Amino acid sequence: MVSNLNPNHCLITGGPRGIGRSTALLAARSGYDISIVGITKASVHAKSLADEIVALGRRAVILQGDMSNEDDISLVFDQAVKSLGPLSGVVNADGIQQSCR
Repeated sequence: MVSNLNPNHCLITGGPRGIGRSTALLAARSGYDISIVGITKASVHAKSLADEIVALGRRAVILQGDMSNEDDISLVFDQAVKSLGPLSGVVNADGIQQSCR
């Protein structure tokens, strides 16, 4: 059980970089604890973002998951709730980068 539950907990896919990162920092500045979801948990970008969120006085957890995989989606949501409590928001900033020719 998570103690000191914050009703402001946001899960952000694609959080370690780009729009997801900016959204995570804005949410943290607005009083949200953040679950950062990326394709790899060991990402230097995810760790850097988590450190910035903690420096803002919020809690952060880094979760690994492939949001194109149904099993990963369920696992990520379960881990987020177990780590930081019930979710009050979800931002899907995950995407696939492809080059156009």
